[in-house]
Amino acid sequence: MWPDINGFLAMLYGGEGVDLSALTVWQFGRASGVVFSGNPPYTATDFLGFYPKFFGPPTVLTVSNVTIGQPTFDVTAATGLAVGQLLVSSAFPKDTVINSIAGNTITASANATAISTSVTVYKAPMMPLVMILWFVYMAGASVMQQRYQEAWPWAMALYIAHFSEMWMRSESGDNSTAAKVVASGLERGMLVGKSAGDVSASIQFLDGFDEWGAFRETTYGIQFATMSMNTNAGPVWVR
Repeated sequence: MWPDINGFLAMLYGGEGVDLSALTVWQFGRASGVVFSGNPPYTATDFLGFYPKFFGPPTVLTVSNVTIGQPTFDVTAATGLAVGQLLVSSAFPKDTVINSIAGNTITASANATAISTSVTVYKAPMMPLVMILWFVYMAGASVMQQRYQEAWPWAMALYIAHFSEMWMRSESGDNSTAAKVVASGLERGMLVGKSAGDVSASIQFLDGFDEWGAFRETTYGIQFATMSMNTNAGPVWVR
């Protein structure tokens, strides 16, 4: 039975009362907005499904000699292939990369789990694959599935895309392909006024994101912040 109000307050602030133990922790933990429940697996390949532009153009290769339980397969020509490039195929687990190349024989970083006659290779990602993997790791530690529920995969993708965009913004040259990818994701605000004489324009950025730091800088960050604010308490900033 629930305690009366005096017993409840005594339980919270000390003194005699009813200790609800784990139930109290669960109730107030959810009210705080702080969720540390752990997440299902999420990979760079999952992120690729949402925002392929960060991985560059795909190259589909015809392969042979794929054997279940073995990491090797053969290609017609290994031109342009390099160690560390991401492989996507129904024959291999997610986030498999090229481990070594010997002639036209490729050794993957994981054993084949099925038979396939093709693999997709991403030869020229817009940023190092290790950075994408690092942002996937960051998202897994920060964006909890228990909070976002069915929207969690997209919330993860928005978080990763935001930090990928910020990294590329700091590292890419003005005329590079990466710079064009960056430009497509920067937050531009809304055009609220313009004039023809001497050409002027007024831009207004969205209100309500002052406490979100660099998340305001990209369209991905704005979407993530909006989703977070509409899902429980959103992230909690500790200063």
